[in-house]
Amino acid sequence: MAREAHTDLWILNCRAAHRTNRLPVWEDPNLGGLFRWDRSWQGFAVAKRPVYLNLELNIHTGQGRFLEVTAWAFDGYRTVGTGQVHTAAAMRSWMRYDIPLAAENPAVR
Repeated sequence: MAREAHTDLWILNCRAAHRTNRLPVWEDPNLGGLFRWDRSWQGFAVAKRPVYLNLELNIHTGQGRFLEVTAWAFDGYRTVGTGQVHTAAAMRSWMRYDIPLAAENPAVR
């Protein structure tokens, strides 16, 4: 909680968890983007600032995807929640030029 006094948002590197299926993300027709994160970082249960999960990012091409967490619930070592997927290009435009984020049409993998 003390760290939140010095930050505006959280970007968590979850590439390994997503790649090894500990963080699957899928689209539900009624609820939107859903995720389940096994062995998640329980310390973020108290986060009040916006949270973005880095799902995949290719440093050489700059292509990738981030999940904007809209709600989550922590239960032991598992976290479930909802979110919106954004491309890395959209995140860069938002951070550099304040261009609003729009949800990607996720056929989420």
